[in-house]
Amino acid sequence: MFHLLDRFVNNEMLSIGGETLPFVITVAGAIAVPNLIAAVFLFPSYHGFPPKPPIPNFWTQVCEHYFFIVYSMVSMGLLTIFEADLFFPNRLDTLILSPLPISRRRMAFARVSANLIFLLVLLLGTNLFTVFAYPPVTELHVRRLFLANLYAVFAGAIFSAACCIGLQGLISCVVPSALHRQASAALQCGATAALVSTLLTLPKLFPLMDQLTRGPHARWLPPFWFLGLYECILAGPARLPQFVVLAHAALWATSIAIAIAVLSFPLAYIRRSRQAIEGSGSNLYSYSNGMFRTVLHATLLRIPRQRAVYHFISQSLRAPKHQIYLAMYAGLGLALMFSGALTAELHRGSVAFWTNAHALEAIVPGIAFWTVAGLCSALASPADPMGGWIFPITAGAPTTPELDAVRLWVTVRASIVTVTVVILAATMFPDAVPRTTYLSLLFLSVALSVLLPDILLYHSRTIPFTEIRIPLNTDLAWTLLRYIVLFPGTIAIALRIEPWISFSPLHFAASAIALLLLHSAIREASHRAIRNQLLGSNVDQLTGMLPGLGLNG
Repeated sequence: MFHLLDRFVNNEMLSIGGETLPFVITVAGAIAVPNLIAAVFLFPSYHGFPPKPPIPNFWTQVCEHYFFIVYSMVSMGLLTIFEADLFFPNRLDTLILSPLPISRRRMAFARVSANLIFLLVLLLGTNLFTVFAYPPVTELHVRRLFLANLYAVFAGAIFSAACCIGLQGLISCVVPSALHRQASAALQCGATAALVSTLLTLPKLFPLMDQLTRGPHARWLPPFWFLGLYECILAGPARLPQFVVLAHAALWATSIAIAIAVLSFPLAYIRRSRQAIEGSGSNLYSYSNGMFRTVLHATLLRIPRQRAVYHFISQSLRAPKHQIYLAMYAGLGLALMFSGALTAELHRGSVAFWTNAHALEAIVPGIAFWTVAGLCSALASPADPMGGWIFPITAGAPTTPELDAVRLWVTVRASIVTVTVVILAATMFPDAVPRTTYLSLLFLSVALSVLLPDILLYHSRTIPFTEIRIPLNTDLAWTLLRYIVLFPGTIAIALRIEPWISFSPLHFAASAIALLLLHSAIREASHRAIRNQLLGSNVDQLTGMLPGLGLNG
C-alpha cells in the first residue's frame, strides 16, 4: 500500500530522475493558501477601524460562501483528474507486482486503500484553511458557520472527486479499448474546461446571486446545490425556500456520484489490469494519418532527419502522461475563452446567459497563442530520454534542419486547431461578422501559428524528449513573462491589425509578404545563433583533445 501511495507523488508525470517533493509542496501550497488569503482579505469587511463599515449584507455573505464551495470543488476535481490514471493499475505496476507472491484480493485492497488515503489527504489539504480560517474572521454564528463550512465544502469536494472517478470508471468499462485513450483525454479536457469555467465566471455571477438561486439555472449548476446545503445548515429554520430544494439536490447528487464511483471502480480495475498486459491493439493512428503524412513528406518534410524528428515527437506525445498535460491545458484554454465570451444579464426579472459573437476577434488569437504555448510546454514536460538515443549517435548535436522540424511540428498542430475554430465559427455564426473579418482571422490564425513557435522556441537547442530537462531558476520568470506580458500583447496586436488586414486585398497581400519576411528574419537569426554555438562547441572539443605544446616555461 505504501508503494502505491508513493506513486501518487513520485511518478513520471511530475519528474524524471528528479526530486518531486519540493515541487509537490509548492503545488500544495499554491492550492491551499488562496483560501487563507481570501479569509484574510475579508477581515476588514467585518472588523474595520472606527468608524466601522457596515457588516456585509446577506447576499454578499452568500457570495463569499459560494466562492469557498467553488474553489473546493475546482481544486479537488483538477487534482483528481491529473492523478486519475494512477487510481487504476498501469503496465509498470502489473508487470512488476503481479509476479510477487501477493494475492489479487490483497493487491486490490492495497490499491483501494492507497486511493482513499490520497483522496483524504487532498480533501483535508485543500479545505482546512476554509474550514478553520473563515468562521473566526466573521465572528458571526461561528459554530454554525464552522459546521456549514465543514459539511457543505467537504461535500462539494467529495462530489467533484467522485464524479471524476466515476466518469473515468464508466469510460473504462464502456468504451472499447482501442478508443479508451482518446475518450479519456476528451473527458479530462471537458472536465477541466467545466471546472475552470465555473471558477472564472464567479465575478459575473456575484451581482445576480439572488436571481440565480430563485431561477431554474441553479438546479443545473452543481455548486449551487452545495450552496443551498451551506445556507440551510447556517440559517437553520430561517433558511430561504429555494435553498431547501438545492440542499436536497446536493445530498442526492453526492450519493449518486459516490455510488457510481464505487460500482464502476471494480469493473474498471479488472478491465484496466487486462489492458495493461494485452494493450489496446489500436493501429488507427497510422491508417488515419497516412495521406496527411504523405503530403507532409512531399512538401514540408523533404529531409529524412526532419521526418525522423517530426514523427518522433508525435509518437512520444502519445504517452498517457503527455496526453494528460495536453488535455488539461486544452481544457484550461477553452475555459479562458468561454469565460471571456460569456455574458450574464438580468432580463425581465430572470438571468439570461449569452455569448458575444464579436468576442471571436479576440478569441481566435487567444486560442492560437494558447495552443502554441501549450504544445511548447508539452515538449518541455518530464520524459524518459532513453527513446531518443538514436539522434545523438547518428547525427551528433542537433542541427538547424532538426530544430526546424520541432518548430514545424508546433506550427502544423496549432494551424489545424486555429483554422478549425475559425471554420466552425463561420459555420455557426455566418452573419455575426463580415466575411472579410473571417478571412482576416483565418490569416491571423496561420500567421500566429507560424511566428509564435519561432519566438517561443528561439532559444531551444535540443530535440524534445532526448535529454533530461533540469528546471532552472529562470523558468518561473519566463513562464510569467509568457502569460502575463506576451499573451495579452499578442491579443492586443492582433486586434489592432485585423481591421487593417480586412480593409482591402492589397492590405491582405502586404500582410502576407510581411509575414514571410518576418518569419525568414527570425529563422535566419536562429540559424546563425545555432551555427555559432555548434562552432564554439567543436572548437572546445578540439582544444581539449589536442596535446599541449609544453611552452609554459
